[in-house]
Amino acid sequence: MTYKRNRISNEIYHKTFAFTGKLCILRREAIQAVIDSGGYSLSNNVTMKTDYLVQGTPKYTRNKTKKEVRTVSNKRKKAESMIIKGHPIQIISEEEFFELLRVYQYRLAI
Repeated sequence: MTYKRNRISNEIYHKTFAFTGKLCILRREAIQAVIDSGGYSLSNNVTMKTDYLVQGTPKYTRNKTKKEVRTVSNKRKKAESMIIKGHPIQIISEEEFFELLRVYQYRLAI
C-alpha cells in the first residue's frame, strides 16, 4: 500500500492556521514546515483570514488565593470574539490539527 497526496478533495487546502499555547507534538519550526509543504498558511495572529486556531497546552497561573487558574490567550479571546460576531473560525486542539492533516492530506491508493 502506498499513500498519495490528495489535494483535489482536500477541504483544508489553502486554509489559514494560527497557533496559541505551548505545542507538545511538534515544535513551531516543524509545524511551519508541515504547513508550507501542505499548501496551508500560517498566521502569527488571529485575523479575518484565519480559518483555524490551534490551541496548544494552556498556561496556568496562581491567583491571589494561590489557586491555579487556567489563563486564556489573547489569540483565543480574539477568536472567540470573532466567532460571536459570525466569523467561522474553528478552535481545535493540537491533536485535532494533526488528525485534519491525516484525513485530508493523504488517501489510501489502491
